[in-house]
Amino acid sequence: MEAMRRWGGLDKIVHKIEKTGSEHFKLNGTKIENTLKGIATYEDDDFRISVIRQGELLEKLESAGKTVKWGQYLRAPDVYFEILKKCRVGAIHESPLLVPLSEVAEIRRGYTTGINEFFYLDEDKIKHWGIEEEFLAPVIKSPKEAKSILLKSTDVACKVFLCHETKADLRKQQKFGALKYIEWGEKQKTKDGTAWPEVETVSGRKLWYDLGEREPGKILLQMITNDRFFAPYNADNVQVDHNLFELFPNQKAYSYGLGIYLNSSIVALFRELTSRVNLGEGATKTEGIDWKDILTPKKEILQALSEHKKLSEALQKRAIESIFEEVKMKDRQRLDSLVLEAIGLDPKKYLKPIYDGLCELVRERLELAGMRKKIKTTKTEKDVEKLVEQVINEVIPNGHRKFPEEFIDNRYLKDAKEISIPNEPLKLGRFFFGRQEILAESGFKCEAASVAEAKFIILSQKPNCYIIKLPEDKIRLKNAIDEWERYIEGLKDELFQTFFTRTHDHKLADTLVSRVMEKFEIRNI
Repeated sequence: MEAMRRWGGLDKIVHKIEKTGSEHFKLNGTKIENTLKGIATYEDDDFRISVIRQGELLEKLESAGKTVKWGQYLRAPDVYFEILKKCRVGAIHESPLLVPLSEVAEIRRGYTTGINEFFYLDEDKIKHWGIEEEFLAPVIKSPKEAKSILLKSTDVACKVFLCHETKADLRKQQKFGALKYIEWGEKQKTKDGTAWPEVETVSGRKLWYDLGEREPGKILLQMITNDRFFAPYNADNVQVDHNLFELFPNQKAYSYGLGIYLNSSIVALFRELTSRVNLGEGATKTEGIDWKDILTPKKEILQALSEHKKLSEALQKRAIESIFEEVKMKDRQRLDSLVLEAIGLDPKKYLKPIYDGLCELVRERLELAGMRKKIKTTKTEKDVEKLVEQVINEVIPNGHRKFPEEFIDNRYLKDAKEISIPNEPLKLGRFFFGRQEILAESGFKCEAASVAEAKFIILSQKPNCYIIKLPEDKIRLKNAIDEWERYIEGLKDELFQTFFTRTHDHKLADTLVSRVMEKFEIRNI
């Protein structure tokens, strides 16, 4: 009966999906025609279904001449399709208002140095080698370094080594800082033993250490994005790492307008639906090929936007926050309204749906990543616990040897000296004039005649035990401590090798050995 109920529930779900959009099928004579134009969306408490004709998907594929991302049909809010519909050819315009970004600008990826360890330097490294300032330039390595839209050289932490001179010329010019640094670099090797000048990514250059001359782009584009969407303006011509893209407008007349548009929430919505979303922590990745396809107003609209510099400059003066905070800010709303008006859309109608849709997309992405991380962490922890139990059963199935009873004959403890101790952990203190101090957090203090005697007292401590028996035979006492220490080292080695064989991870094996030691309350002294 339970199986029948499950199949019945599944049949209802399938029926709901199959009949979605059926109202668009009309009988025309003896033929059934599909009258659906564009995209229809249906939503209830269980589903959100977007319906589009297969023929239309095929047309998009053929017109693009390459693989087409269809994820937008699964994730995009209704306002996205409405914007596309309003701005496409044949709506109310003779030509589309939105075109691919590649039609109005060139996109170039930042530096791929080949050896970041050599080419990127902090102030300490620069001072150490005395590298001349003329061979250094500020470089942005991550969008996180840019706090606001206006990127300045003071925002970045590193400098890139830019030297186009031969070593002979450097010597003639007495540029010994750069020269010594290059000579040091030539002696370095990668982890696999390859000399830096022979690394594949640099060996093809005329001078392996010469990154070439290039003018940085004024508009920078993010590759990795979490919840901050912006396109920094490179005010101080900071050099750019390959984690960002540089944008070069085809015409200077609309460059400022392009900067305004790329910092709008409309672009953030387009990016959220175009970018790749399989990174860790919920981040998205927008490659150069993705940026080329981002829809952008045609050049006439961008040129008109360029007249509104004051509006953009107001936004440049503050830090860019997460999109959830940005949509609440008046200057952000004014800029987005301006962009919507430029492409013929009423902000009163479109601004809120854009904000709601964008925030929901980002929230879902981040929350899904958090859920996956939690599930993965929980599963990993369960797997680790299972592994620890397996190794314990294999290496010490009956538990570890107890101190002192399994390391010294009981007859040496019968008439032993009794030492009073508190019911709290003891530890070694100072060693002074042949006497070893024993301490506790409460302030308890006593002295032992030797380090071995002090260790014997500490290792003999049991919960709720206030008396320790200390053997009078010092040789037997010392032998017991030595045997304990050899046993513990051997046990740790055996545990480590067993864990490492299972995990092939040195760090994890070390951690799991410590976990076993803590589980059995085996103390390291």
